[in-house]
Amino acid sequence: MGGQASKHSVEMRPDAVVKRYRSSDYGQPEREWRALELLNEYAPGVAPVPVTADLDADPPTVVMSRLGGAAVDGPIKGQLADALAEAVTRVQQSIPPRVLERVPARAGHPVELLRQVRAWSAEIQPPDGDPAVTDALGEAAVWVKQPTLEEMLAQPGTPVFGTGDGNLANYLWDGTEVRVIDFEYSGRSDRAFELAEVIEHISVWRNDTAGMTADLDELTERLARVRWTNELPDAGTDYGISSQYLQSLVQRWRDGYDWRAWEAKLNEYPQFTTVIDGQNVHFLHVRSPEPDATPLLLTHGWPTTIVEYLDVIGPLSDPRAHGGDPADAFHLVIPSVPGFGFSGHTTERGWLISVTS
Repeated sequence: MGGQASKHSVEMRPDAVVKRYRSSDYGQPEREWRALELLNEYAPGVAPVPVTADLDADPPTVVMSRLGGAAVDGPIKGQLADALAEAVTRVQQSIPPRVLERVPARAGHPVELLRQVRAWSAEIQPPDGDPAVTDALGEAAVWVKQPTLEEMLAQPGTPVFGTGDGNLANYLWDGTEVRVIDFEYSGRSDRAFELAEVIEHISVWRNDTAGMTADLDELTERLARVRWTNELPDAGTDYGISSQYLQSLVQRWRDGYDWRAWEAKLNEYPQFTTVIDGQNVHFLHVRSPEPDATPLLLTHGWPTTIVEYLDVIGPLSDPRAHGGDPADAFHLVIPSVPGFGFSGHTTERGWLISVTS
C-alpha cells in the first residue's frame, strides 16, 4: 500500500515511538498492533516490541519500542542485501501456519489492487498531442480488463505474513541487521506478491529520472536563462541587492554548488517527518551511543536551516569520540522550522518564532 498519504502522526521518544492514527479505514491500528504482538512472539527482534495500545481512543494509539538504524538507502548488495533478505524471510515465514490462517488478509490484496487500476484506467484522459502515450494508455486499459486476470490473481499462493508496504523506508539498517517497521496494512498474504512488492521498491529506488536529477537539470537551465536588469552606476546596495552581487550568487549556484555532495552529507543522519498541529515537520534525530545522554532540541533561526548544526552533531552526540566527557552527551532532535527545508511550505498563518520555539 505504498504511496498513500500519511494517515498517522508519529511521536519519537528516547526509547519509544507513539503512533496516532487519523484514519482507520483499513483497520490500521488493529493491524499494526496484531503484527507487533505476533512478530514479538514468533520473530523477536525483527520489529519493534509492542508496549501498549489504546485502540478505542480518539485517535487510536499504539506505543512500541524504538529501533536504531536508518532507512535502507543506496544499492542493495553485499551484507545489506543478505540482512534485508533475512529480515523479509523472518517476517514472512516465522508465524506458524495454524496461527497465520486466523490472521485477516492484508489490505491491498492483488484482486483489490487490480480493481483499483481498472477504475483509474477508466478515468484517465490521454494528454493532447502525444499519440504514443494515447496508444499506450489504450493498450493498458484493454489489458487490465481481461477477465482471466482476476481469476489468476485470486488463486492462492504460498501463504506468508505480509507487511502490506514494501517501501524501503520501512526497513532500518544499523550496519549489522535490518529490522522492519510500519505494519498498518499487514496481514495474511501471498509470498510471490510480497516479494514482488519489495523488489519493485528496490528497482525504482535510485532510478527516478523524473525526480531530483531532472529538477537539478531544470534549475541549471533556468539559472542560465536569467535576464539581468540594468542598474544605476555606483548605486551599491542603496536600492537593494546589487545586480553584480546577485550575479555572483547565481554563478555560484549554477557552476559551483554541489547538491549531490550535500545530499550525501545530510543522508549520513537519520531523518524523519511528522505532523504537528496539521503542519508537516522534518527533523534529524541523532541518538547518542551513551544511554544516559540528555535530550537536546536544536532549532535554527531565520533565514538559516538545519545545515548550520551539522558540524556539531558529532561532538554533541558522541563527545567520547571527539575527546570530550561522555557525561556531556546529548540525544539530538534538529527540526526544520515550518516553511524551511524539507518541512515544506506552511498552509496557514501564525507560524511565528513564538510558535515554533
